[in-house]
Amino acid sequence: MLNFYNLTGRSREAVEYVEARWPDLDALERDYPPYGGLGHLMMLDMALAYSRVGNQQRFEDALARVERVSRDLQEQGIQAAIFFMSEASHQALAGNLDASLEWLDRAVTRGFISTLRIAQEWPYLEPLEGDPRYEEIQSRMIEHLNAERAELGLDPVEA
Repeated sequence: MLNFYNLTGRSREAVEYVEARWPDLDALERDYPPYGGLGHLMMLDMALAYSRVGNQQRFEDALARVERVSRDLQEQGIQAAIFFMSEASHQALAGNLDASLEWLDRAVTRGFISTLRIAQEWPYLEPLEGDPRYEEIQSRMIEHLNAERAELGLDPVEA
């Protein structure tokens, strides 16, 4: 749900929704633990929402929580494309665009596909739009998507 608020430009509503139900991010994290399920992605959404509404303190708090979980998952050797996407998102939110592109490249190489432009589905990655490296990764993802579609007898999508 928080992701949909961010996707539709309603980040303020995401913040209002969370703050009306949980007194702080500790309480949100207790109800939606960061390991497994949606907790980690929800905290990414909160970091993005706080960034968009200009609440720097809450943004930094949410981003630090994402950083802690990301570090733990990396130490565990997680190799899933969805984790690589979340780490690309984390790095983009932190302003580390080169690292974000590296993680995004790993995700697409690992098999991540989207039916949209990547940053449309993963709004944290909007700062990458227009970067030639991002466009190359986007093109490879579309090639992979179209290969999958061809196997199913479906028409290709346009980039």
